[in-house]
Amino acid sequence: MRAFLICVSLTFASTLGAQDEVKTSRRPISGGIGYVTQAELKQAFTRAFSAVKAAYKLDRAPTPGGDARSIPASRAEFLRYATELWTFAESGFVQTLRPVEFEATRVRIKDSAARNRFAKLAKEGAVAPYGPIATNPREEMTAVEVGDALGFLIARIAERSNLPSSRWTPYLQRG
Repeated sequence: MRAFLICVSLTFASTLGAQDEVKTSRRPISGGIGYVTQAELKQAFTRAFSAVKAAYKLDRAPTPGGDARSIPASRAEFLRYATELWTFAESGFVQTLRPVEFEATRVRIKDSAARNRFAKLAKEGAVAPYGPIATNPREEMTAVEVGDALGFLIARIAERSNLPSSRWTPYLQRG
């Protein structure tokens, strides 16, 4: 049920927060795709916090800290926000999954604090161990990369927040 509420909350969060739109200018790269700015990243995570708050029926959600400037956001900033969101959502987790194994040598994150955050989140299954967050040679992220990584994170929060029903889950059915 919480997974459904998280999905519904995220769907409606974009329409409810329309007055909070952040006006930014994007710096184009080849192919016409721009990097996500710090302001856009903060706005995306603010909406994700609101969705988790609504799904867990909490009174308040923390506001993600950090800069909200119009310069490209880095992977380290994404990982900091992702860690805050994961920590906030942990209170509603009802199941523990096996740790995810990955090769740390393939991770191209230079900042040691961000690398540690990534390792923790990857082991818990919150981020894709070989996704753009881990393997991109550049620090900046495009909208597609942020959307993919944030969607993956929210899907894992929804997965950990719900116990599957033996009635509707074939691998849990008897016989």
